[in-house]
Amino acid sequence: MSRATLQRYCAALMDVNDETAEHPPELTLLEYVLGELGPDTSDGVRVHVEGCPECRERIVTLAMEMDELDR
Repeated sequence: MSRATLQRYCAALMDVNDETAEHPPELTLLEYVLGELGPDTSDGVRVHVEGCPECRERIVTLAMEMDELDR
């Protein structure tokens, strides 16, 4: 899958009703952390996260929170 296609998938993850949305919704990031996204959607999130320090930090936080819940 090309990078442009992945970017389109990532854009599709944004809230289409929010013209100011720049990041995937919180629920999508959580599903990414949990491995519950399909391959195309997961790839789209990965592409976004590679270029977005804010979402990378949120994913780390979500992963730590999930780890705490598993204890």
